[in-house]
Formats: sequence, C-alpha cells, structure tokens
Amino acid sequence: MPRFINPVPQYLNSAGDPIVSGEMYFYEIESTTPKDTYLDAELTIPATNPVLLNADGRLPDTYLLGSYRTVLREPSTGDIWERDNVGSEFSEGYGSEWNSTVTYNIPDVVLFNGVYYVCQTNNNLNNSPSSTSSFWSVQNLGSYESYSSAGVFTFVAPSVLSSGNKKAKITVIGAGGGGARGQNAQGGGGASGPTVSAYIDLTGVTSVPVTVGAGGLGASTNGTEGGNGGTTSFGSFLSLTGGNGGTLAGRAGRGVITASVPLLLEVSGSNGNAVTSSRGGDGGAGPYGGPGLSGGAVVDSSDATACGSGGAGGGGSGKSGSNGFNGLVLIEW
Repeated sequence: MPRFINPVPQYLNSAGDPIVSGEMYFYEIESTTPKDTYLDAELTIPATNPVLLNADGRLPDTYLLGSYRTVLREPSTGDIWERDNVGSEFSEGYGSEWNSTVTYNIPDVVLFNGVYYVCQTNNNLNNSPSSTSSFWSVQNLGSYESYSSAGVFTFVAPSVLSSGNKKAKITVIGAGGGGARGQNAQGGGGASGPTVSAYIDLTGVTSVPVTVGAGGLGASTNGTEGGNGGTTSFGSFLSLTGGNGGTLAGRAGRGVITASVPLLLEVSGSNGNAVTSSRGGDGGAGPYGGPGLSGGAVVDSSDATACGSGGAGGGGSGKSGSNGFNGLVLIEW
C-alpha cells in the first residue's frame, strides 16, 4: 500500500542544509523505468522527471498516479535516499472503487459505476460520486487513439491501462451499407451501422486487435442490392456488424451488436430509406450524420460522408447506388 508523505517537506542534505535545486526522480515501483507525475489535479499536464526542488529544498505541487519508487538526488553529491511504494496521502491506488467508509481528499480519484471521479474537497466522507455532486467531478480522459481506415490493426495498451490504473473507454461504430440500384427504377438506401461504448478493464493486456469494417459498396448493376458494411470490432470485447446494403423495395436492416462487457451506450443505427415515386432512398444516418443522399433520376447519388452512415440508392434508371462509410474504433483513457 502507498506510504504517507508530508505534503510540504523540506529536504536537507547530510550537513542539515536545504538541497537547493535538488532532483526528485519518480519511477515505476521496484524498477528504474521513469513514471510520470503531474502538475494538475486532473492529471492532464505531465511534470518534468526529475521534479526540481526550489531554493528552500521543497517540491512544487506534484500529483501522483498510483505508487512510485522515488530517488532524491543532490547534483553536487549524488543520491541522498530512495524509497519504494510511495503514493499520495489518502490513496488506496488510483481509481479504486469508491468506499463510503473512506475519507477522501483532493486530488483522490475513485471509480464508481464505471466512471472515474476526482475529489473536489478535503475530508470527503460518504458522499456518493455523481456528475452533479459538488464533492466530485468526472475525471477527464486525457489521451486517445482512433482507427477509421478499413483494415486490421493492433492497439498497444499503454502502461496506465495494462497496469489497471485506469480503464479504457471504447467507442465502436459499425460501417454503413451501400445503396441499391433498381431494375430500371430507383434503389433503396443502405443502413447505418450501430454504435456502442463501454469502459473496459485492460489489466494485464498488452495489445488488442482492432478491425475497422469497410463501408458497403453501392450497387452498379441494375436490379442489385447494395453491399453490407463490414464488421468493426475491438478484440473480443465489442463487435458490430455493419448496416445492411440497400434493398430494391423495403428498408435495409441495421447491424448486430455483440458485447462481452456492460455497455454505457447502445444505439442500433438507422434503417436505410425506401424508394419513393421520384427518387431513390437516402442512406441511414450514423451518429455523426453524413448519410448518402439520393440525387433523383438525373443527378448521381452522393456517398456517405461520416463514420457508420449508409450510402444512398440510385435515383432512377441507369443510376448506381452510392457507398457507405467505414466504421470507427475510438479508445480514450
């Protein structure tokens, strides 16, 4: 467990003098691998490593993320001391589950119902975290990776995730289906892919395969339905089939969601639109809009322009359906 640290100590050398411009190094516990500390309670601004002492031999405000091995060094004489398994005053480890019997202080971080919260006041006891509480604020997610090109990739988990110090917020959007081309008539629009998000514990996980499905192709042959959107997934945790391609008459169906973790958000997507008497069906809109739009009997239909949206059906005889848009995987931590 982390050890208590006086928040404003004065560090002295063997002669009893303040260690002016001394250096405090921070490492992963039981190692020489540097580990970030932070200048702000939200843990968004990394400090230098080492952190420099001032003219009085004191550290500036330094915020920690879990436990550390620390080494104090005086430039003129070398290492003064080292300590392992050092943490913040009241910490039980970054992001421990909130406990109603524990007294929290600024800037402790807790996990409650899958969301991280930062303590906003000292002596905070038995105040349940929520986004509207004056005692807590939602922990901002400071880093992300996104995948939007169709293909297979590998997400390498940063140490803050693989060590269990944070959970990753994963958002997956299925690819949109392509629009149909009617038999000497209009074609229906492709459906948009579904959208989900979840907090996922990646403790002990070094990498996760990521697949981004390609948007379904618009049909170019008379009497042909549009192509289905490809499957988009984050490992075995979340997998979404794309929206179905546009049909010749009815409305294209939406993709299927498969999840092995609890979901924060689940949106089924939008069906592709059916043909009308004068034009093909527009594509189903994804979460960011941008569906393909049918151009009618004269103008070509436009491709979808945003993640997960479906392509439009051909507007009349000789008009092809347009393409759906690729899926998306967004990883935040």
